[in-house]
Amino acid sequence: MEDVLFRNQDMQENAVVVAVKVVVEKGEKVVGFAFADVSTRRFGVCDFIDSDNFFNLEVALRARFSSGSLLSSEPLPKKL
Repeated sequence: MEDVLFRNQDMQENAVVVAVKVVVEKGEKVVGFAFADVSTRRFGVCDFIDSDNFFNLEVALRARFSSGSLLSSEPLPKKL
């Protein structure tokens, strides 16, 4: 997998991992957002209330990462 991820020099300079979790609390969607930037050795976390169309999540992703993203449509199993 690393061969695929780091084939392009651009990918090595912008290696970032993002995790997103969505839960419903008191009838509102709460989005948890965390990222780790390997190149700058920075880690960030936040949570915020979002709408059904996840506009705030889109804004957060675009503000932090200008390039493309890969998203999983299925959650990870609870036990890895």
